[in-house]
Amino acid sequence: MSQGNLSQGKSSVARPTPPSTATVTASTTAPKITISGLSVSSLGAKPTAYRITSSVTTAVNASLTAAGGSAWYLSSGGTTSNIYVAGENFYGSGATLDLGSVTGIPSSNIDWLVVGGGGASGLVGGSTYASGGGGGGGYRYDSSTTYFTTIPQLVRLTVGAGGSAGCASGGNSVFGAATATGGGGGAGHTSGNTGGTAAGSGGSGGGGGANDNINSGGAGNAGGYSPVEGYNGGSGSSSGNTGGGGGGGASAAGNGNSSGTGGAGGAGATNAAIGGTYGGGGGGGGGYASGTGTGGAGGTGGGGAGRGDGNAGTNGTANTGGGGGGMRGNYTWAGGTGGSGVIKFRIASGITCTFSAGVTQSSSTTAGLTTYTITAAGSTDTVTFS
Repeated sequence: MSQGNLSQGKSSVARPTPPSTATVTASTTAPKITISGLSVSSLGAKPTAYRITSSVTTAVNASLTAAGGSAWYLSSGGTTSNIYVAGENFYGSGATLDLGSVTGIPSSNIDWLVVGGGGASGLVGGSTYASGGGGGGGYRYDSSTTYFTTIPQLVRLTVGAGGSAGCASGGNSVFGAATATGGGGGAGHTSGNTGGTAAGSGGSGGGGGANDNINSGGAGNAGGYSPVEGYNGGSGSSSGNTGGGGGGGASAAGNGNSSGTGGAGGAGATNAAIGGTYGGGGGGGGGYASGTGTGGAGGTGGGGAGRGDGNAGTNGTANTGGGGGGMRGNYTWAGGTGGSGVIKFRIASGITCTFSAGVTQSSSTTAGLTTYTITAAGSTDTVTFS
């Protein structure tokens, strides 16, 4: 007995008939379209979902039913294109219905910046020694990323902590696939004897110390990114009573010491689109020249100033990724701590952002774009776009 041709099970006969009518409306505040008024013939195979496409890009919402629903429409702002809808079932897609053109949907791109935590300056013991400034946190920025490929879209968030005193590096900050490396710790000494902790590498490198073999600055751009996320720390000196090097910044290297004066921290990076200056290097500590040395200035973007009078270096500014300022040793004080990092992103105002419980954030809206500033987020925190 003939078994028939079972390969015909996915023939066009079993595919759904196209919708006979539907209406498309473009959002003016988000990269979305809404399909409503779907009407399907009672004849032929029934769709179980609908696929929405366009002449420019593709947007899909598998849960769209005859009652209608929304779909992402991924485009550049102001794009005009025709929208098509087709029924789908197990056997594939049916013929499409042209719903006409839509125009003026906001861009689905997202502007973001991510800054790692700044590095701490070193602990110093012994008046002839000076510590290097902490390196600024790495700085990453992009204005062409499209995150919105599904509804909803979940993205991981982490804001890096600033390095604690004692040559500690800052923590990494993370936004989705982007990571900004924490700044390297500045070189320092735990006793009056030769030896100590060398400057650390990081988003920007820590500054070198003074009075022994740990006078070299640390390397920046530890993530190996292009464009670079930060620069090297400045050098100290192998001689006593001299200053430490400044920590590297997000846009410039730290400066080397000059006799009893600590090197200035490297400048941070300024973002004209989202706003702010970030990732400044900490200034190096001043040496004990003629009684009191001079600490190096902190780099713009939150870098802490160094000290040469035996007191603690200035801390890096919170939520800028600034490096901590260095100091001259007196067996009591440590260098400055690094400032915590930050995440900022700017999107079309009609997109809803839902943050997990551990996130601290604020927002402001101008000209249809909302800028979110995240000042605290742990390793398991997220934001969901919908």
